[in-house]
Formats: sequence, C-alpha cells, structure tokens
Amino acid sequence: LGNLQLRGLGGERSETDAEATWTAACEKKSMLACANLGRLRYINRKFKDAKPLFEQSCQGGEMTGCEGLGKMLREGAGGKEDMKGARKWFQRACDGGHMSGCTNLGVMYAKGEGGGHNMARANELLTRACESGHQAACAHKRRYIK
Repeated sequence: LGNLQLRGLGGERSETDAEATWTAACEKKSMLACANLGRLRYINRKFKDAKPLFEQSCQGGEMTGCEGLGKMLREGAGGKEDMKGARKWFQRACDGGHMSGCTNLGVMYAKGEGGGHNMARANELLTRACESGHQAACAHKRRYIK
C-alpha cells in the first residue's frame, strides 16, 4: 500500500501517507516496510533515521535493508565512508539473493574499493546479477570486464 501511495497509483500521491503506512507495518515487524521506510528517509537525506531502519530490516532477513546499509557506508551518508563495511553489507545482500547487492559488490571488486582489485570475483558477481535480469549489472560488466 505504501508504494501505491508514494506513486499516486489508485489515488493522490502522498509521501506522508506512505510513510505512515510503512511506519505502522514496520512496528508490526514487517521487515520490507522497515526497509521501504529506511529508503524513504534515505532519499529525503534523513540518514540518521534511515540507518537503524536498514539495520533492523537486514537483521530481520530483508536484503533490501542490507543493500541500503552498504550504500550508506559506501557513500558516507550520515557519517564516515566505510568501504570495507559496505562490502560486508553488499555481500550479505548478495548472499540473500538481492541482485543489486551483487552488482554493487561486483563494482567494488572491480574498482578495488574496500580491499584489493579482484576482477575474477567482479566478473562472477556481475555475471550472476546480469543473468538474473539486473540491467545495471550488465552495463557495469560491459564497462569493467574486458
């Protein structure tokens, strides 16, 4: 429902209503709702509010939250940049089947962010995500894997 409210599908677009819907669902332990609420707060640059929501959802098994944590750490959103920490959370998201996590991790290996370059590992991750239909992974694979 929150996604529909945010996009204005089936009614008027309302970020406030989407936030209220996700807050209520997160309080009832919907980890997807917690991740969505974290993403909304992240987009609105409320990083200190987003991080605990991503942590809660990730610890609860929602890989979107793990990927959100990885992004925050890689970008230094709300704190210091932490490339090793970002790799850790992207790895967890990827291990949980979240292809955006695999893509981000693959790019980090290709660039040597958070550790050494590992083009074989980058290729493996980007191929996996690309073959799953994640178009960003396909584009990154063309860019980084020769």
